[in-house]
Amino acid sequence: KAMLGYRLNENSFIRYDVEMSQTNPTLVELTDTEIRLDPYLAERGNLLLKPYSNLNNNLFYEHKKGLFTFNANLRHHYKHNPIMEYFPDNTRKYEELEQV
Repeated sequence: KAMLGYRLNENSFIRYDVEMSQTNPTLVELTDTEIRLDPYLAERGNLLLKPYSNLNNNLFYEHKKGLFTFNANLRHHYKHNPIMEYFPDNTRKYEELEQV
């Protein structure tokens, strides 16, 4: 995680934060065995899943004037090749996981 801040004047400042992390697939997501969720739906994992990266950006601005304070916060979250559920062949019999 990295953070950079700058005081514009005695009443306002701006700050930028960035954080990178990794999400690993769980054992259930990696299991190739079919798991019954109910009589009509089953779930199957995927042995080929890999960890994926997360990037979080945050831009924060604050301005104070007397008794009042104004805050603005802009956030962005990006996932590179996340693990998603999908239904093969447009059937809803079972769902599988794949890397996008």
